[in-house]
Amino acid sequence: MNSISKLLAICFIAVLLSGCEEPTPLEIVRKVNASGTITDNQAEMLGNGKLIVELNSLTTITDKQTESLSKLSSLSLNGLTYITDKQAESLSKVSSLELNGLTSITDQQAESLSRVRNLYLNGLTSISDQQLAILSKAKGLGLNGLTSITDRQAELLSNTTTLVLNGLTSITDQQAESLSRVRDLYLNGLTSITDKHAEIFSKCDNLCLNGLISITDAQAESLSKIKHLSLAGLTSITDRQAETLSKYLNLNLMGLTSITDKQAETLSKYLDFTLYGLTSITDKQAEIFSKYDDLSLNGLTYITDKQAESLSKVSSLKLNGLTSITDQQAESLSRVRNLYLNGLTSISDQQAEILNELTELSLNGLTSITDVQVKSLCYIPVLCLDGLTSLTDHQAKNLSNVGQLSLLGLTSLTDTQAKSLVKYQYRVPKVVSELQPLIDKYKKQ
Repeated sequence: MNSISKLLAICFIAVLLSGCEEPTPLEIVRKVNASGTITDNQAEMLGNGKLIVELNSLTTITDKQTESLSKLSSLSLNGLTYITDKQAESLSKVSSLELNGLTSITDQQAESLSRVRNLYLNGLTSISDQQLAILSKAKGLGLNGLTSITDRQAELLSNTTTLVLNGLTSITDQQAESLSRVRDLYLNGLTSITDKHAEIFSKCDNLCLNGLISITDAQAESLSKIKHLSLAGLTSITDRQAETLSKYLNLNLMGLTSITDKQAETLSKYLDFTLYGLTSITDKQAEIFSKYDDLSLNGLTYITDKQAESLSKVSSLKLNGLTSITDQQAESLSRVRNLYLNGLTSISDQQAEILNELTELSLNGLTSITDVQVKSLCYIPVLCLDGLTSLTDHQAKNLSNVGQLSLLGLTSLTDTQAKSLVKYQYRVPKVVSELQPLIDKYKKQ
């Protein structure tokens, strides 16, 4: 065999070997969801690990495939409208299971599925008392398709630990009494409750009533006794309600678009609360919020230089609604430990140089970056630039100095760039799965 023939043979073998590499679980999931079908081999490969897998494009599945997939820790099969009793038996081994496409189940299927720890059957619009009695053995149960339940059914459901009934639009006092025994209760479909309901629900440990758009002072008093309360639908509260609700430690008021200085002062004294919905704050409120270690104000589209100065005392700060900042604001915010400015679509070279003192910086809104900016930012220990779709060789070389680098937006990568980015084996960037083999290639060298 001459040298040319040998070379061709080697190349042919290399192609064959590369084609034999097993796809990653993520690649299998993407292929299955794109085609809407799954093979026995793909199901078996996915079932080899305790993974979290969503296969919602599947409309049919075989008994053998469900047996393979039963080894997963979490599985979503929301495209299925029908399963067999045998498939239900196999799927009962999964810890968390979503079958939201089913509109009905048999008693035998209910018996099998009740062994799932967290079960979601949100496609059911009605269910028998016998099936509810069986399914209530599950620790967590989602039945958002139910728009009404009977008092008897509420009593049966009270045996679960976590119950999601976001389809209910009204409840009786007796139903509220039964459901209040559930530790984690989600009733986000309710748009109003009575003072009596609020008093009954005060016995819950964790209650979500995100559908409420207003509450009375009496309801606030009752609900303040709950350890974990979510009222994300409220767009405003009174000073008295703020005082009442501030008694406990975990409160979600992310629907508020504005609060008074007095409310900010009151709430900040006692609890951690989410304020994602605020669209503006006062200088006084910025000073009040400065005492927090972790603060998210992603609803803000503008801040003053004085507010930036106050907020610079926060350890971890999210301001993802801002689309621009001044150099003075950059100077103040550079004193924050972890800063998230994902709404910025561009920064100046000067701002990049100022922000390079941060421990963590997230600028996922940038779709392009200059070499000067990269040189300034490349020594930040944690840097996220997921909006970039491409890099130059020079930028890749500098970014290799970043301790933890995220580049999930890259659509292409050359060998030279990949080699630069993995110059330090313990500093491997996060990239999309399609580019991971190229990173792994140089990581192994």
